[in-house]
Amino acid sequence: MYRERLLENLLKTFLPRHIETGTGFIIGRKGDTSTQVDIVLFDADETPKVEDAAFRRFYPLETIVAVGEVKSSLKKSEIVNVLKKLRKVKELTRDGPETPIPVRPSWRAAEVVIEQAKHRIQIEQDKKRGHCKKSVSDRMHELLREDYNPIENHWQNKVSFVVCSDIAGGSKAMKDEITSFTSRVTSEDEASMDHNMFLSLADGYQTYAHNGKAHLYPRVMMNDGTTNARATMSFIAADDDCNHIIAFVSDLCSAVSDVAVYPFRITDHVELTREHIKW
Repeated sequence: MYRERLLENLLKTFLPRHIETGTGFIIGRKGDTSTQVDIVLFDADETPKVEDAAFRRFYPLETIVAVGEVKSSLKKSEIVNVLKKLRKVKELTRDGPETPIPVRPSWRAAEVVIEQAKHRIQIEQDKKRGHCKKSVSDRMHELLREDYNPIENHWQNKVSFVVCSDIAGGSKAMKDEITSFTSRVTSEDEASMDHNMFLSLADGYQTYAHNGKAHLYPRVMMNDGTTNARATMSFIAADDDCNHIIAFVSDLCSAVSDVAVYPFRITDHVELTREHIKW
């Protein structure tokens, strides 16, 4: 708990004011719940306080922006276990909110609204031609759900990270094990769920790169604007000036500022049986 508190205090200094830190469990829209996560970054304005009788905190997937694991020393085998755990949390994003129109960040919300306006024009034209039998609102909702794609759109996914004091075997073991883990993925879908950042205070900081520039996501949009490809690995060695720590904090703050936050609606998580009464 002491390690988590230290990291939380550091992040609070740099994170946007509306983002707070906590620890607990993530709840997916279908009722799936993650194992306990060391660090949860969530939107304070949109996140309800949900606790059980043991005061364990639960966070709806819609309102979190990042999850992290904080460890002391890690063995090579433990690196794999931590990364698998974070991947499972990110996989909860596959089934997104019922109405995926974000409330933050504002520019992402604007993009979705503009795209919806384009859809409406096309649907109304299709209805006039007799090509669309559904109502405008039903068809717009269908297209909105189709536009939700956390595999291709990093901003609809969540950010995940690991922070530890050191790696048994040093920086070489760290790089080798992370590279081996990420290279074993069997599909692009799985690659999209890989971690974003890995910081060892004693050994260095790993994230990704593309065309020689830092990149914070395991996949990158290509120049054609329609396809994604794997990003390459990037590594900053530990030094006495703590440049690797500065890079991690800077990258994390930048990444979470681009993650979509959706409004929490309890009806998206609970099935209600309604009995209609005629008076």
